[in-house]
Amino acid sequence: MQSHNKSPVSRTLVLSQNLPQSENAPILEDTEALVRKITRLVNQATRLGVHNMDLRFANGTIIMSGFCRTFYTKQLAQEAALKVVGDVDLVNAIRVA
Repeated sequence: MQSHNKSPVSRTLVLSQNLPQSENAPILEDTEALVRKITRLVNQATRLGVHNMDLRFANGTIIMSGFCRTFYTKQLAQEAALKVVGDVDLVNAIRVA
């Protein structure tokens, strides 16, 4: 039986510092739910093929980074994330290594 060393997913949330704390709470909850959903879909679509995945949110854009072995896996990750991001822009910064 082969042992696979899977890296845990890093979840980074970047929120606007200009919002009062009371307004950040609902945004943070929604953002965390979106991160969980994107992570689950990407992991399923790529069969855990994206390593050290990191999701950053800034100025209405999601930046998805990490690394994978093939361009096909990178494309699968992007297609999976696009299913749930809605009107939010997605930047696929996953490196193929």
